[in-house]
Formats: sequence, structure tokens, C-alpha cells
Amino acid sequence: MKTLLLSIATLLTILPAKAQQISGMVKDPDNRPLKGTSLILKRTKDFTAVKLAVTDASGLYRLPAPAGSYF
Repeated sequence: MKTLLLSIATLLTILPAKAQQISGMVKDPDNRPLKGTSLILKRTKDFTAVKLAVTDASGLYRLPAPAGSYF
């Protein structure tokens, strides 16, 4: 029973670290949403492109990302 509880506690600790999402809105200088804007999530360590996204008609984007350091 202790092993099962420890396994569940470990799993709950690991899941939030893996399930990250970066999201936001891209706007022009007049504060209007920009649709069709390309975004690239790059790893800070080696500048590798990790994820790509394009904004929707409302200028919104979502990038699922593994834990890490990005720019």
C-alpha cells in the first residue's frame, strides 16, 4: 500500500512539470490582434526550435512545451 501511495505521489509531482503551455495574444501597435503571425519557441541553451505556432483570427496562440528554458 505504501508503494502505491508513493507511486501516485511521484506521478502527481511529475505531471505538472511536463504539462506546460505557453499562450498569449499578438497585437499590432494600435492594439489590434494580428492573425496568421508565426511564432517560434527556441531553447535558450542551443537556440534549437522546439515548437512552432501561428496565431488564430483573434491573434491568440498556444504552444505546448516541455519543461525548460526558452526565448
